[in-house]
Amino acid sequence: MSSYKQLASVSGRSLLSVLGKSYLYFRFRNQEKVQQELIRKYEGRFENAGTVLLADIFMALAVVTAVTLVAGIIYLFAA
Repeated sequence: MSSYKQLASVSGRSLLSVLGKSYLYFRFRNQEKVQQELIRKYEGRFENAGTVLLADIFMALAVVTAVTLVAGIIYLFAA
């Protein structure tokens, strides 16, 4: 693996870890609850929490886009 790919992989994982950690601490605001949720739901890894959060955001954007597209098509054909 080249050093560029290693760096991209490390920075991607670091970003997901920071995102997951921020999300869990913002949501629970308690060290003990964060650790319980991390172990129970995310296999003890902040990276997994960040991945799930990012996937949820993309899915929400996809739903909004699909609904907007359908509403636009209905509006155009109804007019």
